[in-house]
Amino acid sequence: RMCWSEVSSGRALMASILQESSGSLRQDVLVSELSMALEEDRKHHVTDEAKKRHITTAASYDEFRHLVACADLKRLSRSEIESLSQKKKGWARPAPASQAGARPSRRRGNKARGAAVPISQFPVQPPPSRMEFERDWKRHCRSHDDRVRYLMLCTPDSLPGLFHADMDVTLMSEVISACAHFASAAGSEADPSDLSRGDFVLATLNALANTGRFTLNKSFLSAEDAQNIRTCCDCARASGQDTADEVLALFT
Repeated sequence: RMCWSEVSSGRALMASILQESSGSLRQDVLVSELSMALEEDRKHHVTDEAKKRHITTAASYDEFRHLVACADLKRLSRSEIESLSQKKKGWARPAPASQAGARPSRRRGNKARGAAVPISQFPVQPPPSRMEFERDWKRHCRSHDDRVRYLMLCTPDSLPGLFHADMDVTLMSEVISACAHFASAAGSEADPSDLSRGDFVLATLNALANTGRFTLNKSFLSAEDAQNIRTCCDCARASGQDTADEVLALFT
């Protein structure tokens, strides 16, 4: 649960982002945030329906993973498939019949002269819910360093609470990969202030083991994930952690 101070600080941060110094509402930022939230919610719904549909029909996890990854793709029509076999010369595309003879649009020039599209900033506060964690992870955490930086912002202790129901296997694999990269890459930009490198990766692995449906999720982890877990435990063992073998046993 969030305390009232966290809710108030979150509202204050959002108000500072959406309002200009003059007090007027920044409609471009509001429209951008709402559009991205709606698109992510649509993709989440499509992916969730694909998981429910293919969990009992897929012959293997790789087939299941590929079917889920293609859930948001548009099916090709018969005419589109037949057009693939037709040879075309040059790069010119035929103009639609409705636009034949029409005057060229000036929207491109107006768009170039318009205001720049706002760029979302990296989160500065821990997410209060699983949905916001997954949103920030997809939007801001593209590299290993950014993922480790975000995990440090959230702290390992918060993961079991955020994912008390379950954690997506792909997300778990990405967290393990980021921890392994952090454990093996000395001098990384992200560096914990109150925990050593080995302590941090071991605490994160222990937190993953306490998320919902962990026993089911670990059966879907790949051989690469298993190697990354061993890398993290080796780093923790080198830093003097006696519980590294116990955490490693949780994933085997």
